[in-house]
Amino acid sequence: MKQKLLFLFIGLISITSFCQEIKWHHNLEEATSISKKENKKIILVFSGSDWCKPCIQLKSEVLESSEFIEKAGNKYVFVNIDFKRNPKGISKETIKYNEAIAEKYNPQGFFPYVVILDSNLNTKKKINGYKGEKTSVFLDKYFQ
Repeated sequence: MKQKLLFLFIGLISITSFCQEIKWHHNLEEATSISKKENKKIILVFSGSDWCKPCIQLKSEVLESSEFIEKAGNKYVFVNIDFKRNPKGISKETIKYNEAIAEKYNPQGFFPYVVILDSNLNTKKKINGYKGEKTSVFLDKYFQ
């Protein structure tokens, strides 16, 4: 009986470790508070989730890949500032907030655009666009 419980416990741990996801925040101030408390950097992603093909690819092929989550998921707080083409269901306050964050960190309006910040919101690295790199290349190129 104890052996069965042990295998069940190990199985549950294995399943939950493979099902990890990134928690995406949509408020930089909230993310900053978390990053200070947990001593993590911030990954700020500007995307157009309903129109920007490279944005969609970056998120699905790299940022949400198991390899990226395993190697970087616990080291950063993630923020997505999303500029949808169809703003239906998005409040005017959210649109105004996103525009203010973009004005400060992405004034050229690049998509996708990734900014790595420290917990004091100092820019450490900027990544303009997504060129289809594999996750391992993306990690080596930008997260070393």
